[in-house]
Amino acid sequence: MKKPKKIWISLLLSIILIVVLSGCSGLPKTAKINISFDPNPVPYDSENEQWLLNLILSENNGVGVTLISLRIDSYDQAEELVGT
Repeated sequence: MKKPKKIWISLLLSIILIVVLSGCSGLPKTAKINISFDPNPVPYDSENEQWLLNLILSENNGVGVTLISLRIDSYDQAEELVGT
């Protein structure tokens, strides 16, 4: 009777280990995102009063990332919020 019990316990532990190692456990995961600009340094167009750039977000640790929203705040020289 003890042998079947050991087999079931071993099987259960193996399944738990496989689920945890495969990333299907639902445990919270974090992703690291690199933020870069193209071109760097970013030029400023004084005629149109705008910055001409591409914002590049790239994931670098293998965890899938879903970007739901992006908030960009603009500040003036006095570090006061101008717009969001």
